[in-house]
Amino acid sequence: MQKKQLTTMRIGIIGLLIISVLFSCRKKNIPKIFNPPEGFMYIPASTNAMVGNSADKDPYMQPDEGPEHTLVLKDFFLSKYEVTVGEFKKFVAAGYNYDTVANMPTWDNGLKSWLSDKHPIVFVSWKDAAYYCNWLSELEGLQPCYMFTGMKIKCDFDRNGYRLPTEAEWEYACRAGQTKPYTVGNQGRDTLLPTEANYGNIIGTTTPVDSYTPNGFGLYNMHGNVWEWCYDFYDSAYYSKPESGIPNATGPSTGNTHVFRGGWWHNKVQDTRSANRYYAEDNYRGYDVGFRVARNAQ
Repeated sequence: MQKKQLTTMRIGIIGLLIISVLFSCRKKNIPKIFNPPEGFMYIPASTNAMVGNSADKDPYMQPDEGPEHTLVLKDFFLSKYEVTVGEFKKFVAAGYNYDTVANMPTWDNGLKSWLSDKHPIVFVSWKDAAYYCNWLSELEGLQPCYMFTGMKIKCDFDRNGYRLPTEAEWEYACRAGQTKPYTVGNQGRDTLLPTEANYGNIIGTTTPVDSYTPNGFGLYNMHGNVWEWCYDFYDSAYYSKPESGIPNATGPSTGNTHVFRGGWWHNKVQDTRSANRYYAEDNYRGYDVGFRVARNAQ
């Protein structure tokens, strides 16, 4: 009888503890990090997320990568893989007006191709990526983040739908707590081995999005495979301006080109560094550029 009473008391205490934890999380508006959207990883908030570069840490530093600085960033979700051919096919099948004839991609094989459904989508512009994010948001009953007014496209970062990561979010996620140019697993590295990322034209094409070892945040192919579009307009001097250091920075307010990050399979290894920045006009489509998507965690 005593054992039964003790067992009942223990169950009651455990129940009260669970309720207390859940109430505390709700009260503090803590996201359910144990249940991110399918195919996404939770990227924790930071009060000192390092972005940018310094010559003493990286001999390959470029002028537009500095100065190194830290940022306050909210937590967010980021897709663990680059958006795949298979996923983008569904978007096109749903009615997106994607001009496959003019841009010469194929669904099958070849250098300028989309290979299999598990390979990253290429031949996608920044605009294509923004439209994809809105479609995915609507598909899941979320608020679309992108507003289209004439030729202008703006993002409402307070909405709960999908969007491209900001440049700061991308770099923070790529580094996964490390300060060296490359991150493999939980290790910061000064360089990468050919077995750790797709670069240097060693393979000669993209590889499936789940190839190689993910970084410490569980993200695959942040170095190499394909460049990845970010939200931000590109400004070579942006990191030297005060606005680059504000919490949750989203880049310049205007511009003619957008940033992409991470390098692609034909690049030298130094082009795949965490801090390396590159850019193109928002209607650029090439077999070197794809994207992954983000979403607010709260």
